Amino acid sequence: RGQSGVFTGIPIMAVKFDGNIILEANFRTTTESYTTNRVTDKLIPIHGGTFCCHSGSAADTQSEADVVAYQLGWHSVELTEPPLVHTAASLLKEMCYRYRKDLMAGIITEGWDSQEGRQVSSAFTIGDSGSSYICGYVEATYQEGVTKKECLQSTANTLSLAMKQDGSSSSVIHLAATAESEIEWKNRFLDEIKVFTEKETKNKP
Repeated sequence: RGQSGVFTGIPIMAVKFDGNIILEANFRTTTESYTTNRVTDKLIPIHGGTFCCHSGSAADTQSEADVVAYQLGWHSVELTEPPLVHTAASLLKEMCYRYRKDLMAGIITEGWDSQEGRQVSSAFTIGDSGSSYICGYVEATYQEGVTKKECLQSTANTLSLAMKQDGSSSSVIHLAATAESEIEWKNRFLDEIKVFTEKETKNKP
């Protein structure tokens, strides 16, 4: 397919903490080398307590999310209860695979349901622009059982590292700490976060 569309080519990440999950994404959307939107929300509610982070072609990923949300809406009517997170993830995966020659999309699905509780495919999942810079860093620093505050800080540090290294992201990080009954949203600015690769600068006399 052509490469002239609008892309949400930014780092996305999902991390488990103390039985819950933090989702995070950068805000940037581009058309080729031009940044068309620096405040695009990449964390999308699919149905009930199920969310996804999306990257790739903005039109493709948003259309996929809309189609699956519609399907899950009818499915919940048939079930007379909210659909499973696994169902949402399977529908998104099936659509990405079926239309793999036409779509450019990367999606991380997570959520809560009454059968399995809070779910994501692995302890941490990362993808898209900048993710290659932080795979080893995340594997080396990830710890199980951390608190929400610790996880929010560490994931923000990780994503800011990817954003600084890939050189093509905006300066805002969108964080969502999800639990069974509530979702806490946070925005962090890149200049608020000190990355370990930065050196202290001293004022010259």
